[in-house]
Amino acid sequence: MTLPGIGVDSHGGPLIDPTENVKALVKAEKEFRDALRLLDEKWSDRMRAAEEASNREKNDLREKLAAAESKRIDANAIAEQRRVDALLQAGANAVALASTRAELTATALAERVDTSAKTLAAQQAAQNEAIAAQIDRLREEMGERLKTLEQSRAEIGGRDVAREKGGDQSTATVKWLVALAISIAVPFSLFLLRK
Repeated sequence: MTLPGIGVDSHGGPLIDPTENVKALVKAEKEFRDALRLLDEKWSDRMRAAEEASNREKNDLREKLAAAESKRIDANAIAEQRRVDALLQAGANAVALASTRAELTATALAERVDTSAKTLAAQQAAQNEAIAAQIDRLREEMGERLKTLEQSRAEIGGRDVAREKGGDQSTATVKWLVALAISIAVPFSLFLLRK
């Protein structure tokens, strides 16, 4: 048996033992994996930190947005309250103005009614005086006529019957005139008594 010798390659040079090369490659791969693992851990840490920072910033922004929204809602509520207050004040002003106008109208109307009443009273008094003067004048006229008729009757009295019939006719005329004067005077005096 022969011992094998050193191996040669196709060029006749000594063969290189691949074991050292394989060991070097395995070691290089292990170092590469370790470096990759470290990079992955660093990357994961950075991503975790970035996510946490992002979440904190989101929360801060949400709080700021909620505060801004609350301020906006409060501002809108205050503006609406002011608008409603302004409308209520305008309504109150309109009521006050209408009340003042109504008072002025009522005062003017009361003055007109008072003036009209005084004017009517003055006219009624003037009419009453005119009617009273007419009645006095009628009384005087009737009195003079009655006096004349009575004198005439006294002169004619005692004469013949035919003349008495004529005297009866004169008496009837006098009675008619007196009744006429009474029929005018009674309603007018009742009218005056009602006032």
